[in-house]
Amino acid sequence: MPAPADRGATADSAALTQLLNICIDQADRLRDQNEVLWRQFNSRLALVDVEVIMADGEPFNSDRHDATGREATTDASRHMTVATTELVGYRRNGRYLRRPKVVVYRADLDQAGTAG
Repeated sequence: MPAPADRGATADSAALTQLLNICIDQADRLRDQNEVLWRQFNSRLALVDVEVIMADGEPFNSDRHDATGREATTDASRHMTVATTELVGYRRNGRYLRRPKVVVYRADLDQAGTAG
């Protein structure tokens, strides 16, 4: 059985995680409605070490991104890169609160490895 201090720390951590998830939900709503307020909101989250992750243009990595869709491209250099970030990711102290939800460019590659 955890010591009383450990139980209090665990409860505090759970409460903070819940509060941060509420903030992330509100940030999602602001992003759609008012980009200026969204940026201000995220700058306040940064004060408590919450990092915003926009993945546009990054190489897709299933360890860092959750793919929600694909977008066709004829540009082979874009194949398997993030086309758009549908839902921004958030990380605190190296731990994901939510990984970015992204659309990934996919090219139809022929046998020579070129778009076709």
